[in-house]
Amino acid sequence: MKITQHVSPIKTFNLVTYSLENIMLRVIKTISTDKKVTWSNKTFLTFDLDWAHDEIIKDTINLVEEAGASATWFVTHNTKVLKKLCLNKDFEIGIHPNFNNLLAGDHSNGSSVSDILERLLEICPSAVSVRSHSLFQSERILDIFLEKNLIKISNTFIPGTIPSYPWKL
Repeated sequence: MKITQHVSPIKTFNLVTYSLENIMLRVIKTISTDKKVTWSNKTFLTFDLDWAHDEIIKDTINLVEEAGASATWFVTHNTKVLKKLCLNKDFEIGIHPNFNNLLAGDHSNGSSVSDILERLLEICPSAVSVRSHSLFQSERILDIFLEKNLIKISNTFIPGTIPSYPWKL
């Protein structure tokens, strides 16, 4: 394991880089639940854009590229930086829908789950991976994900000390 220190515009932090063999070319869409070799003992880097400022996103992209790692980026909004993400063959673009407003009766982000997903899929038409804000999901939403060809769902938080396995719908 190699530890490097990085100074970002916001704060100083330690970037822990695992063996590149473990993190290279590992994005969510490469997981096949039927093939343990695609996920067992692998590390998958994922990032939620969450309306971050472009400079912060660029800084993070640079860190990941410098490490030679692959990553899945869950997109919340259209940004000029999205083009840079899409051009990197080691990056996967997924979507990061926010259903929280809809649950609270606020339709400013869309009047239905489908509306919210369609808006994000217009930004990222080739996305097959999804992670909802607050990891929110339900059986009906899972059905809609499948209707929209969102077949890699990253809505489960499992602490690192618990063995985990991908599930197939």
